[in-house]
Amino acid sequence: YVFDTNGAVRLFSSYGTEPTVIAKDILTLLKSMDV
Repeated sequence: YVFDTNGAVRLFSSYGTEPTVIAKDILTLLKSMDV
């Protein structure tokens, strides 16, 4: 499993949303976990 740009786009598209939205959600999740 190579996580390149195209692979990332396919992965994020499977969630039915844009990569930037997923990235923001992940950052929010990490911040909530850090607390």
